[in-house]
Amino acid sequence: NIPKDKTLKHSFGMAAGLTTGYGLSYKFENNGWGVQLTFSPLYRYDYHMLSSGITLSKTIKEGQKNSLFLYTGYHFNYSYGLVYIDSNEYDKTISNIFGGGYGIRFYFSDRLYFNFMGGIALCLVERESHPPDPLETIRLLPSGEVGLFYSF
Repeated sequence: NIPKDKTLKHSFGMAAGLTTGYGLSYKFENNGWGVQLTFSPLYRYDYHMLSSGITLSKTIKEGQKNSLFLYTGYHFNYSYGLVYIDSNEYDKTISNIFGGGYGIRFYFSDRLYFNFMGGIALCLVERESHPPDPLETIRLLPSGEVGLFYSF
């Protein structure tokens, strides 16, 4: 059995997923409810990217080595890049992704845990490019999310 310290409400780690976003992640949990913020910027002279997400969760079953929870979230993703470095051709994409589903948490110790989540996501994608090739799509996709966290 892995003893969990219920006084540890803050967690920091890495997360990646269609609904949660990807990058560094902070999570606050209290009385079975949780909120997770995920953020990842990337900037180069020819490419910019920003991923940010917010996820709400509710634990529905707590065990000694794992727990089951529900989640819902929003992920904003922006990317802009030159198609060719020596040209004025570019591609810009903005994605707004809403989703939710079930998750399971696996405890490695009283402070270290791994989240695996799966569900469904509504993706609203808008793309602009030069030369013009606009694309706007709405997709309903299965989503997968993972995260490794350390509690403090």
